[in-house]
Amino acid sequence: MLTDFLKGLDQVLDLIKDDEVREPESLIEGPETVVGEMTDIQKKLYTYMCDLGEQCDRFFKSRSVGEIMTMLKEKNVSEPPYFAWKRIVQELLWEDINSHFDLRDKDHLGVRKGFKVVVWDKERNTR
Repeated sequence: MLTDFLKGLDQVLDLIKDDEVREPESLIEGPETVVGEMTDIQKKLYTYMCDLGEQCDRFFKSRSVGEIMTMLKEKNVSEPPYFAWKRIVQELLWEDINSHFDLRDKDHLGVRKGFKVVVWDKERNTR
């Protein structure tokens, strides 16, 4: 299943054109330090993660809690597929950012408007 997901992910990312990537909306705040700009693949992963998040929102808004619980029980899964996919894409994105910018020793990082990758100290973490 994971192999199929990764093959499908590659195909989905290929479909996202450069002018369709979603830019993070959050602005750089106070003591955040910019360490670089997201790569093209990171921008596409971010875009797909946002799309999956919207699909998750629509899934919840269009069903009652009872319907969701029945569906999960019938399929013998703990979460709807979009949630698992979003979680995996999010983990891939952060792993790629950590690796690309060598940020493994940083506890707090984020992406900001202008596709900027930022880090900040623990003391500033209010999110």
